[in-house]
Amino acid sequence: MQVSRHLFRWTKEIAYADYYERALINGVLSIQRGRDPGVMIYMLPQGPGRSKAVSYHGWGTQYDSFWCCYGTGIESFSKLGDSIYFEEKGGKPALYIVQYIPSTFNWRSVGLTVTQQVKPLSSSDQNLQVSLSISAKVKQKTFSMMIRWKG
Repeated sequence: MQVSRHLFRWTKEIAYADYYERALINGVLSIQRGRDPGVMIYMLPQGPGRSKAVSYHGWGTQYDSFWCCYGTGIESFSKLGDSIYFEEKGGKPALYIVQYIPSTFNWRSVGLTVTQQVKPLSSSDQNLQVSLSISAKVKQKTFSMMIRWKG
């Protein structure tokens, strides 16, 4: 994820942001067992038809299991607020919005606050609904705002 983050920052190639999103959803979010906070998976088995729930270690427990990868797994959740926005400074400032995660970004150099609200997906409505609110603190020169679009 760090490599794709840096590559996006350097090249602005959207494929790196796409990769980051897949790694975040499939790699980071998938290690937490949603209905049991604190219960994580030791490893993600690779292969068609494989299930982490029936792997060698299976799901951990809240208090009795703490394998070495748990530390990395817990640390990975610090990435939830990372790489949502990328700022480009210079003569014409630019803001790239590349992840759709409920958040607020205070773009100090331009005097704007950008707030994202995201309606959670459900099985009955699989369309991602994102609302952006932009408020200006001062009149500002020209800037660009790029929003990652997957059509």
